Amino acid sequence: MKRQSTGTVLMVRPASFGFNPETAGSNVFQRAELNPLTDEILREFDAAVGCLRSNGIEVIVWDDSPAPLTPDAIFPNNWLGVHPGKKLAIYPMFAENRRAERDPAIIELLTVKLPGYEFFDFSDFENENKMVEGTGSLVFDHLQKKAFACRSVRTNEDLVNTIAGQLGYEAVIFDAADEDGIPYYHTNVVVAIGTSFAIVCEESVAESQRASLIRNLRYQGREIIRIERRQLNSFAGNMLELRNDKGELLIILSETAFKSLNTAQIKKLGTAGRTVIVTIPLIEQTGGGSIRCMIAEIF
Repeated sequence: MKRQSTGTVLMVRPASFGFNPETAGSNVFQRAELNPLTDEILREFDAAVGCLRSNGIEVIVWDDSPAPLTPDAIFPNNWLGVHPGKKLAIYPMFAENRRAERDPAIIELLTVKLPGYEFFDFSDFENENKMVEGTGSLVFDHLQKKAFACRSVRTNEDLVNTIAGQLGYEAVIFDAADEDGIPYYHTNVVVAIGTSFAIVCEESVAESQRASLIRNLRYQGREIIRIERRQLNSFAGNMLELRNDKGELLIILSETAFKSLNTAQIKKLGTAGRTVIVTIPLIEQTGGGSIRCMIAEIF
């Protein structure tokens, strides 16, 4: 039986989290003026893990090491994908200092825990300057086997087609930009897909592509929940559906994102699953990513 969501995830407890100047050029959500203490970040991280576990999600926590310096290790979904059909993928990363996040020990841990998985290593495409940053670049619709991707310096169209094909998905590629015309760095701030709902910031999508994108997102009556750019800027597109140990669908989102939603949007989400809210403002503002970016799903 096909499922959109899993109940097992990997999260990386950071050792050297901070503003990353190598990614700031393409991620407008990062704030250089913030310099939060490690203890404050760890409190947010540990509370997020505790929240997921208390709601019946199995969380594998990996402790990052201080060396090499990996300021974005808290976002493992950009380099690692453990996909339905027993497929484990390693993805190419745009920033050179993020490539050290691909810890062989994590890969070894997963290959031991997940015997018989087919292994895909796409990281060599970095040598061709072609990037697809995992489930940041690719938002998977596992029910209809489509992989959604918006073009950016971190999401190469040709490589999207290659990877989607090898994983058994049809690529749906579009353009999405902020109010200044700058492409969004990752697809998962624009689109989120659950079993019976899809979040999309339609106004950020190229006008000529909007109708086609919406058609592709619809599946068996899936509810389309449109958000505005101002809500996208509060990470309202960066949410993730998980399925807990009781089979309950949970919609994981940050407090920042939840506060940006209106009553009608919250009601629609409530019919699709139970919302679980985590509070991670320092992680969001410093790293430029929210809770979905912190979670590497394990199918």
